[in-house]
Amino acid sequence: MRSDIAKYISGERNAIKDEFILSREKCGSSEYVQVQHPELPEPIYTFWHTRKKANAPKHTGGKKPYAMIMIEELIRLMKGGLPAEATGYLIYLTPYIEWGTGKLIYGRGKRQMKFADIMKVFGKSYKTTQAIIAKLKDHDLLAYTKEGYFISRELIKRGVAK
Repeated sequence: MRSDIAKYISGERNAIKDEFILSREKCGSSEYVQVQHPELPEPIYTFWHTRKKANAPKHTGGKKPYAMIMIEELIRLMKGGLPAEATGYLIYLTPYIEWGTGKLIYGRGKRQMKFADIMKVFGKSYKTTQAIIAKLKDHDLLAYTKEGYFISRELIKRGVAK
């Protein structure tokens, strides 16, 4: 196989010239492909080709989501001074935990959860929410990075029933 044809097939080139001209124009996850003859003004054949998404979103498929709580770890933390109220607020955040990472996400767009979003979820004032978050951070159950808030995966994991 000629190298230019191999490069077209692998996606390195967008057009090749032989007896026919085969070209593509990319548009998001789709591409518009044309087959032309050099002597004809109009394409002989055109079609749209859609590529599969590499990072397809996870769906539950109607299965109920669950949260796995590590009981021994929870008991150890409560004996270490974690208030029961803080534990309840932590469990209240479980529907917002991203699968596999522990990141708190919010809304249909699954954007990173912000402090104001946590206030809405808890339905508490700024000071009360700040105190709850401080307690969770003191016991390493909640962390904040530039990527957002993360729940400790040593205590809670989220998934879908099979």
